[in-house]
Amino acid sequence: MSPRLVRERVGVAVALAGAVVAVTGSLFLPGAAPARAAVVPVATTVPAPAIGANASVTVSQTSDLGFEAIHLSWKGFPSSGADLSTNEVRIYQCRPDPKSAADCYGSETLASGSDPTALGGLNGAGPDGPGNRRKGITAPDGTGSVDFVVETGRELTSLGCNSTRPCSLVLWKLTQPSAELLNSWTPHVAIPLTFRLGAGACSINNSDFTSEGAPVANLAMLSWTARSCAGTPALNVDYSLLGDTQARSDFAAGTVDMALTTRPAATGATGPNPVAYAPLAVSAISLGFLLDDPVTHTAITSLRLNARLVAKLLTQSYPGLYGSGGPPGCDPTAPITGPGSAYCPNPGTTGNPVTIFADPEFQALNPGVAWAKDFTAQNYFPPVLTADGEDLTHEVTRWLTADPDASAFLKGTKDPYGMHVSSYFLDAWNKGNVRYPLDTFRTVDPTSAMNMTFAPLSGLDAVVRQAAAGAPAGKDPSTISDQDPGHQPSSYSAARQGARSLFVLFDSADATNLSLPQAELKNAAGSFNAPTDAAVTAAVKAMTVDANGVRQADYAATDPALYPLALVHYAMVPTSGIDKTKAAKMADFIDLATAKGQAHGIDNGQLPDGYLSLPANLVAQAGTVQAAVRLQAAPASTGTPTPSTSPSPAAQTTSPGTGTGATSAAGGTTASGTGGSGTTSGASGDGTTSGSSGSGTTTSTSTGGSTASPRPSATVRASASSSARATPKASSTAAFTTSARTGPLVESTGVGRLAILLLIVIGFGSVALGLGLVWYSRGGPASASTRSLTRVLPRMWK
Repeated sequence: MSPRLVRERVGVAVALAGAVVAVTGSLFLPGAAPARAAVVPVATTVPAPAIGANASVTVSQTSDLGFEAIHLSWKGFPSSGADLSTNEVRIYQCRPDPKSAADCYGSETLASGSDPTALGGLNGAGPDGPGNRRKGITAPDGTGSVDFVVETGRELTSLGCNSTRPCSLVLWKLTQPSAELLNSWTPHVAIPLTFRLGAGACSINNSDFTSEGAPVANLAMLSWTARSCAGTPALNVDYSLLGDTQARSDFAAGTVDMALTTRPAATGATGPNPVAYAPLAVSAISLGFLLDDPVTHTAITSLRLNARLVAKLLTQSYPGLYGSGGPPGCDPTAPITGPGSAYCPNPGTTGNPVTIFADPEFQALNPGVAWAKDFTAQNYFPPVLTADGEDLTHEVTRWLTADPDASAFLKGTKDPYGMHVSSYFLDAWNKGNVRYPLDTFRTVDPTSAMNMTFAPLSGLDAVVRQAAAGAPAGKDPSTISDQDPGHQPSSYSAARQGARSLFVLFDSADATNLSLPQAELKNAAGSFNAPTDAAVTAAVKAMTVDANGVRQADYAATDPALYPLALVHYAMVPTSGIDKTKAAKMADFIDLATAKGQAHGIDNGQLPDGYLSLPANLVAQAGTVQAAVRLQAAPASTGTPTPSTSPSPAAQTTSPGTGTGATSAAGGTTASGTGGSGTTSGASGDGTTSGSSGSGTTTSTSTGGSTASPRPSATVRASASSSARATPKASSTAAFTTSARTGPLVESTGVGRLAILLLIVIGFGSVALGLGLVWYSRGGPASASTRSLTRVLPRMWK
C-alpha cells in the first residue's frame, strides 16, 4: 500500500475517532437547561352538580404537584348561614375516584373490620399523623375560597400520592358539620390530582458522604440532594434532618461528614480536623399566621408584631381559655380529670389580657380589626414551635435579649398597659433556671392546662406538618372525659374557616410553600418589615462576620429596610484529614448547591421560593471553601471580623454529658444535654442549663415514584424527596423521563467538568489532525508536525 494511501486512511480514521470523542464529551457537558414549558399553572374549573345546579369549583393547579399549597374557589354553593352552622364545605385529599369518606385522609370514618383500609382518624388526623383537611364556609352569595395544602407520599404514606399514583381533591358539603358520619356522601365533587416526577430513589446505603442539621434549610437540601443523586456520576448524599446543635456535636465526634448550621462551633469544638464554612443559602425565621377577622370571617393577611409581643407569646404570659376562669379555690396544677376541672385561674398570669388579641399593645399595632376581647368570637392557642435544639430558637431568643423593651419585659418590667411576664417564667429567670438566648423551648408554667396547650413539637418538620394541617399543637383539656379512666385529652383539629387562630414559628421557605402570611417584625430602627427578598438582603448586608467568615444577624443594625431575623445557612466541612475521594464529593455538592442550585424554581436542584439566592460575595466564599475541601489543605480565614453592637451570638462548645433537665449554670453558659452528649453555649453574660430529652430515632426515607415510610415525630433521614416542596407560582408541563438534568444529557460537577472539557479538546484536535493528514496526502500544504507524522505512519503500518 502506498504511503499516500496510508496517510489518507489514517487521517480519515483519526478524524472520525476525534469526532466521536468530541460529540460524546459534548453530550456530557453541562449546559443550558433542556427545553421545558415552564409556565404559571392554568386553573381548572369543574362543575359540581351534586352540590348545586349551577355550582362549580376552580382549582389553581391540579397537575405537576408536590408538597405545596393550592388555591380553591367555588360558586353556586348553599350559604353557610350567618352563624356559619350549616353547609360547611369539607375539603379532603383522597384516593382516586373515592367511594366514601373512608377513601379520604383524615375523615371521621375510622378503619374497622368492614373497611380496614379507611384513611380516617380523629380531628382530621390519620394513620400518618396530622392531615390536611380544611373546613370552608360559603358566603350568602354562594361563593367561597380557601388555600389547601397538597401532600405527597412522603408526608402521607398511606395515601401515597406520587408521579405514578394519582389522587383526588374532594369538596364535600355537610349540612351537619358537627357529626360528619350523619351526612350523605352524595353532595361532593372529586377533582383528579397528578404529581410531578422526582429525581428517582437515591441510595443512602452507599452514600458518598453524610450530612445533617439546619432544619430551616430542609427544602433546599431536599431539592439539591434529589438533583445530585441523578447526576453522572451520581452523588448520593445521606442527609438527616436533625437539630443544628446535635449536628455540630456529631460533626465534632466524627459521626457525620458535613454539619449544616447557621452558627459556628467554638474553637476546640470542631473535632480533630480544621474546618471551613461554605455558605449554601439565605432565608429568614418567620412567624406565620392563619387568622380570621372575628366579624367578617375573612382571612387576615397582614400583621405587625414587635419583640415584646413575641416574648409574651413564648413565655406563656397569656392565660388563655383554661387559665382565665374556673371554680373558686381550684388547684391549677392538679390533674385534669374531666371538662369541669380543665378551667382554673392561672396565678402566673393574673391581671393579664386573656389572649394576644385582647392585648392593647397588639391592638395598637394592628388597627382596623375588631379583635375579640374574650373567647366568644375568637379562640387563642399558643404558637406552634419546635422543642429541639435549633439555631432558629437560639436566634429568636437572642433577638429578644437584644431588644430593650423585650429584654426588660423578660426581667419583670411591665409593658405600658400593665401586662407582666408570667410569674412562673420570672421566677425561673430569677433563679437562673432559664435564660435567653436558649436552644430549646420548654414550658416553665406548672399548671396542667398550660402544659397541655403549650406543646413544643419534636423537630421543625413536625412543626411544618402541623402548619400544613392548620391545627394548633398540644391537647384540648376540655376533651378529657370523666368516664375515661385514663383521662386522655384529644388533639386539636383545624378550626373552621372564619374562626381560625394559629401562629407558627418556623422559616420563611416553609411559610411561603404553605402560603401562610408572615408577620412584619419591628427592627432596631423602629420599622416593620416582612421577610421579603429586599428586607432579607438588607439584613445580610448588615450582618457581622467572624474570623471563619460566618455571618450572623446584628440586631442593633439601624437600617430601616431590613428584616431582623435573617439567617445564612452553612456547610461546616473539614479542609484536611479526610479521604480525597470523599472530599471531592463534598466539594462537588457545594459547587452544585451554590451554582445552579441558586436559581429559583420547583425542579429538583433548584432553590425553592422563600430562600434568597446567595449574594455574589457569598458565592465566592463558597467557591473558596469547596476548593479547599477538594485539595484538603486548610485555608486562610474566609471573612474579616466586623464588630457588632448587639449581644454576640453564643459560642458553641461540646462536652460529654448525659441526662436532661434544667439546672443553674454559672459564667454565662447554657448547657444542654441530649442523649449522650451535651452542648454548652453562652451569650451576653447570661447563663443557665436547659435540657431536651434523650435521642430520637432516625428513619431512612428514599422516595421518587414510590412512597416512603411514615415520618417519625423526632428525627428524620431524607435522602431525596420525590417532589421537593415548592410554591405553586411556577411549574412545568413536561416531566423528566429518567433523571433531573441541567445539561443536554446529564449533570456533572467539579473535576468532572474539567475532564469532559479535556475530552472535547482532544476530540476536536484529533479531527483537525485527521483532516490535515487527508489534505496532505492529496498534495495540500501541511504543518511541520503533520509532515513528521506522515513519515512515521508507513513504518507503523508495516
